Amino acid sequence: MKKAIVAVTAVALTFSAATSANAQEAKHQTKKVVKVKSKAGKSIAKKTTAVSSDAKKVKKSANDYFKVDKKGQPKKAVTKAKANKKYHSYKGQLNKKLNEAKAVKKHLKALNKKDALTKEEYTALLAQITQLEAQIKADMEKLQEALKDVKKQLDKKHDKPKKADCDDDDDQDDEDKDQDDDDDQDDDDDQDDDDDQDDDDDQDDDNDND
Repeated sequence: MKKAIVAVTAVALTFSAATSANAQEAKHQTKKVVKVKSKAGKSIAKKTTAVSSDAKKVKKSANDYFKVDKKGQPKKAVTKAKANKKYHSYKGQLNKKLNEAKAVKKHLKALNKKDALTKEEYTALLAQITQLEAQIKADMEKLQEALKDVKKQLDKKHDKPKKADCDDDDDQDDEDKDQDDDDDQDDDDDQDDDDDQDDDDDQDDDNDND
């Protein structure tokens, strides 16, 4: 019985070790990089890298412009008009890079038909360009979301009454109140003058009667 248990344990350990080894091997194969040696392949790889680098620069510039602080407020003093203008500018630049990536892919497929590069090179380069296209499209979607967020914050900032405005309103109310008090005082003074005039007239009438 003990021998059987030992044997089963040994088999289990062997299987576990083999599974671990297979997993590591598969992981190693996944990370395996195909070295492009052909002239055509190197040309495609160079163009892909250039498009990717330019797209990253546009993305960084857009992120810096639409960046918000911890409270969600835009760090740059922007308006809706300026934000829209910048959005269309960045979107146009990213769209241009997307078209360039598509052109590189088209060129790659044409070279593949002419057998100008190996199957491994073609597969690796095609995957790289396809991933680049997907990344640029994702950046364009994020750019649109960034514009929406900035517009929302600008709307909130516009709707929120400023303290200075409230103080001005209070000051205006005080001025109106003071003006009303002055008007009331003027009315009282006018009334006193009328009363004094009436008294004088009465006194004159009495003297005439005497």
